[in-house]
Amino acid sequence: MNGKAPQTLLTDQNIWLKEAVAVEMPETKHAVYIWHILAKLSDSLPTFLGSSYDDWKAEFYRLYNLELEEDFEEEWSKMVNKYGLHEYKHITSLYALRTFWALPFLRHYFFAGLLSPCQSEAINAFIQRILSAQSQLDRFVERVAEIVEFNDRAATKQKMQRKLQKICLKTGSPIESHAATVLTPYAFGKLQEELLMAPQYASLLVDEGCFQVKHHTETDGGCKVIWIPCQEHISCSCRQFEFSGILCRHVLRVLSTDNCFQIPDQYLPIRWRNVTSASTNPLRTTTRDRSEKIQLLESMASALVSESLETEERLDVACEQVAMVLNHVKDLPRPIHGMDDIAYACPSHSLILPEVEDTDGIVQSITVGNSHESFTLGKLKERRPRDGVDVSRKRRHCSEPCCRHFGHDASSCPIMGSDTLNAELLGYL
Repeated sequence: MNGKAPQTLLTDQNIWLKEAVAVEMPETKHAVYIWHILAKLSDSLPTFLGSSYDDWKAEFYRLYNLELEEDFEEEWSKMVNKYGLHEYKHITSLYALRTFWALPFLRHYFFAGLLSPCQSEAINAFIQRILSAQSQLDRFVERVAEIVEFNDRAATKQKMQRKLQKICLKTGSPIESHAATVLTPYAFGKLQEELLMAPQYASLLVDEGCFQVKHHTETDGGCKVIWIPCQEHISCSCRQFEFSGILCRHVLRVLSTDNCFQIPDQYLPIRWRNVTSASTNPLRTTTRDRSEKIQLLESMASALVSESLETEERLDVACEQVAMVLNHVKDLPRPIHGMDDIAYACPSHSLILPEVEDTDGIVQSITVGNSHESFTLGKLKERRPRDGVDVSRKRRHCSEPCCRHFGHDASSCPIMGSDTLNAELLGYL
């Protein structure tokens, strides 16, 4: 991860892991799978509670899913008193570690749904299918790779099927219509579930930008929603967006009441958007390898030639700017000794741009695709009829090493012909 620690980390209930993470990754939020906790408790607690175990388990899940930390603290004390668990050491230690597993303490962090007991059980079942006490590590890794490859193929097939399905709008709201064009089918489905529930809630403005949102059947409680339209800032005390990346029904109720037509962009995370990698800026993609960069350069070079040939002015600007860029690239440090021998898996094809003719009439060509081949700029030559006129461009090219601009030659160079070298003219150096 290039030296960057993860924002969140999920493990089993291991005291040594807990201490190691705290020392090595102090900024990482460490959490424990609820499935592991219940698996440990199920070994001894049923014997202690007897027939009351099932009732306690239901109560435990209710506390686990509470929204507010204060409610958890209060309800936990009631549960301990009800079932007489004051002296039960496992419950005491579990309470001491509550910030590692109870959802009220974890809703500020993104866990991609992995804290769900169903998800935990599914992951454990997956591991148990391919792992046993006799398993060898290398074979385990191979099995995981095989299953991941199979799942990738299945996911690709499902994605193609989803593309053929029409999205069904159920509320007719502008927010739903906009979200349908932006989100992936999965994320849109999750948001749509919240949109369908939103009308069952009432929002009350209690202060400027502050709303109390609660279900129409509730008389007390509810969630506090902050909505500042001028800053496009919105938050809810339930913390569902921070936890899952999907806005909650309380927020959507406030947005609908305020006649918003779409969800602010910052609340539509990239991970949920229906976009491809091609839509991101390729020049800023740090993980793009060398061959992809070369393909990008080929594409830009082709587009540059095509656009430049439209007018004489475009051609002048393109030639001058490319000459400056090329001179700048040549001035950059070369690879250290031995780096030239590295194989970069460059594309097998090369891009041959239109022929180039210099001032002496020598025809050259520009080739991109091999980092060791020369890239020479001269004068683009293309003969083609345009509006009945045969176009033949004769471009002058300054041969002075400090200039090499187009539109003049060495005898009329504005830089070398001056008694003092102009700082602005030499600025690109």
